[in-house]
Amino acid sequence: MVPEDIAESEGAVEGAAAESEGAVPAAPPHTDDHMSTIMFGFGDNRCGQLGLSKECKGNRRSSTAPPTPGMLPTFEETQILQISCGYHFTWFLSVKGELWVVGRNKDSGQLALGHYEDAIAVKRLHQMLTKIVYMSTGGSFGFAIDEKGEMSAVGNNTNGQLGIGSYESTPSFTPVPSLSRTLTGHRVSQIGCGGNFSVFVTAAGEVLSCGSNASGQLGLGHQNDVEIPTLVHDLCGMGVTQVSCGFNFFWAMAVVTDTNVVHLWACGDNHWGQLARGQIGGCSLTPVSYTHLRAHETPEHLVCRLLLEKKKINKTNTRYTTNEV
Repeated sequence: MVPEDIAESEGAVEGAAAESEGAVPAAPPHTDDHMSTIMFGFGDNRCGQLGLSKECKGNRRSSTAPPTPGMLPTFEETQILQISCGYHFTWFLSVKGELWVVGRNKDSGQLALGHYEDAIAVKRLHQMLTKIVYMSTGGSFGFAIDEKGEMSAVGNNTNGQLGIGSYESTPSFTPVPSLSRTLTGHRVSQIGCGGNFSVFVTAAGEVLSCGSNASGQLGLGHQNDVEIPTLVHDLCGMGVTQVSCGFNFFWAMAVVTDTNVVHLWACGDNHWGQLARGQIGGCSLTPVSYTHLRAHETPEHLVCRLLLEKKKINKTNTRYTTNEV
């Protein structure tokens, strides 16, 4: 979530909406800038995305997956606030608002370095003129929001997932005018990135989406790609606070505080049953609603519970059918 100290309203209407919706996240606790963060990386490291190398030199094979978790050497004097992983690349955001990047970059310049060369060693972006307070990455692209609430995007844009009004990819951060707080009044509180699509949640609880839509993962009721963030009308007025994206599907969540009820919606590809709608296959072009769910459940826990319940039902039906035969 975007910290509250950069999300104060500049207009009476926007301020009233944020206050009534209760959607402005609390500011992070005060942290000592001199503190360090100790981090470990493990897993696939074919492009150096774990950030374990001090210098970008030598054979890339030296950056293969470590047998045990390895400590990242770069952040011995830096405190990290947020980490976001894309396809073979990683972004790190420090408490000072600095953005650090590492890994694959040759696809679309997703490291925002202004070129297309991979980075095995973690690099700090020096071209950022303002403090970054929030970021999110997808397949080969990413977004950053600065302390003024302005959003920029970088990387692969072949399906319009950057929301910049075109399908041109870019190796440098480019403003997203349709979600500019100054121009439109939208204040984005969270971004969900899929393989090649993006979903945005505003402080007023609105949901917008853009990018690849072959499986209807944008929730817009059709399967055409969209290059400009577009309002998901089926979620209007629902007070969505959080979204979570898979490769070509997404889940949205809203919590009714007075009744402690969680509402969840899902749309997009359902080839493996990832929408938890009781069947496998097909796709949903509009968000499917689940109501009266336990408030303590995360979307991941919910999916597991629904699948277990489905498994029990199937076993029961099979037993009855066998007895009848």
